[in-house]
Amino acid sequence: MDGGTLPEMTREEISEPGTYVDIATGALYRVPAGALHKRVSAAIWKETVDSSQFVQVSKNPHLISLEARIICAAHDIHFNF
Repeated sequence: MDGGTLPEMTREEISEPGTYVDIATGALYRVPAGALHKRVSAAIWKETVDSSQFVQVSKNPHLISLEARIICAAHDIHFNF
């Protein structure tokens, strides 16, 4: 990411691979390209009545956790991973 504002979206709005953080819980989600196809469900997503907001910390779904923490800290995003 370029150091600007990180994109925020709901689970349903996630349309590209990347590393995402749930803003409410600080949980890290890695979304590989294959997980975005409706017919292939390789990813595990929790179900909740709340509409979770996610922030995309990287377009790389294989970003190392330390780097994701650094990006979150730089953008004042709570993380729990």
